[in-house]
Amino acid sequence: MENPPLLGLVGASAAVYGVMMAIVTLIPDYTFFLLIFGPVKIKYIALFFVVGSFIGITGANAGGNLAHLGGLLIGFIYTKQLQAGVNWGSWVTVTLEWFKRLFKSSPKVKVTYRKSEPQRRSATQKQSFNKATQEEIDAILDKISDKGYESLTKEEKEKLFNASKK
Repeated sequence: MENPPLLGLVGASAAVYGVMMAIVTLIPDYTFFLLIFGPVKIKYIALFFVVGSFIGITGANAGGNLAHLGGLLIGFIYTKQLQAGVNWGSWVTVTLEWFKRLFKSSPKVKVTYRKSEPQRRSATQKQSFNKATQEEIDAILDKISDKGYESLTKEEKEKLFNASKK
């Protein structure tokens, strides 16, 4: 029994061409030091492969060479869009983050604030206690990030609460 010929595209060369074009778009003057040829800019290496793919369109692997040119085009367009601030691949990142959140447990933090009986403080103590500097707030937030809200002292919680009312 004879095997039917395989139809379709096989391989990842078009994707490699796309990555190559993205790199050429970003840093066209990057230089490789090739063993026989010496220093060669990446844009000339890419040009060699582009010309080869154009010539190969008329050959036996016309579909593969068209795929190479399509990869080059997509790599160029994608990189230009990224430079313009448009990320076509953001959906991939969002999807991966969603899957990561499925398997990562998040702490259940319940923040409560209860007023206890007021403590007697002098006027200067009240002023210095209620007015926290930005450095103190940053240190408190760093502590929350490292050890959690429960690790704060009563005074730190009060400073944070007072700072949030500003």
